Amino acid sequence: MSASPHTIVGFVADFPVRKDGVEPAGKELAQFVHTHLTKIGLRTSSPEDWESWAWDMVTRDGDLEVLTIVALVDDMDATPPRQWLVTNDCAVPLLKKFFGRAEFETRRDSLLRRLCEGLHACSEQ
Repeated sequence: MSASPHTIVGFVADFPVRKDGVEPAGKELAQFVHTHLTKIGLRTSSPEDWESWAWDMVTRDGDLEVLTIVALVDDMDATPPRQWLVTNDCAVPLLKKFFGRAEFETRRDSLLRRLCEGLHACSEQ
């Protein structure tokens, strides 16, 4: 895999969209994803406001950190269902680029696979 693989999932779902200017759309979806990931045994932080346009959470496993961002695409009409985007990113730390990279990438790929399988399982609920 590349130095920093990204997984991107786009989908249509009927989660509420609040455009009150107080917090980004997708809070309920981000909480749903967080609950499901923790339920399957992943150590995932609670969703937090990501620069006022999305929600982020971090899944950790030892020295691995996967940043997940949940956002409204907002390119469909105003009636539900709406289009959403979930991205996952796990960068290789600088020292790992030189020492232990292969082992780190193997563990990273395994964590990303578990996380993505968990996200796909969310859609079955």
